[in-house]
Amino acid sequence: MEDNGVRIPDKNVVFSNSAKEHDRVDILDSQMFAVSRPVKDVFRIYIPSMKFKQFCILNNELNSHALYYAPILKSIPCLKSCDKDALVLYKGKIGREPVFRIQDIQADRVIIRLDVAESLLRRNIRKYNLLKVELEG
Repeated sequence: MEDNGVRIPDKNVVFSNSAKEHDRVDILDSQMFAVSRPVKDVFRIYIPSMKFKQFCILNNELNSHALYYAPILKSIPCLKSCDKDALVLYKGKIGREPVFRIQDIQADRVIIRLDVAESLLRRNIRKYNLLKVELEG
């Protein structure tokens, strides 16, 4: 999204016509990576200059809405190997980057440093999965 970020409006509306109330998760990661306000605030602690695109999910059926923020993330060419069980990244290419995408793969994965993950856990961010990534070199 880093490359396409300039083409996306800063504020967007997405419609949902579900008769059931949606479970409001803090991280959306299936069609687009977007986060709730508490996650956005944590990311801004680590990258104060991080830019976000706002998405309002509007449900006209239930007359409700939810705000999410799509971060414009740096893509780093750091992939050493990837299979279904393990992801290995070149440590030297990452540096101290706290939140980023892997440039070399199509999967919509976002990598966060351990201290960012701990900050999310301390704030009771709900319904996301953390997977261990190996670093080499």
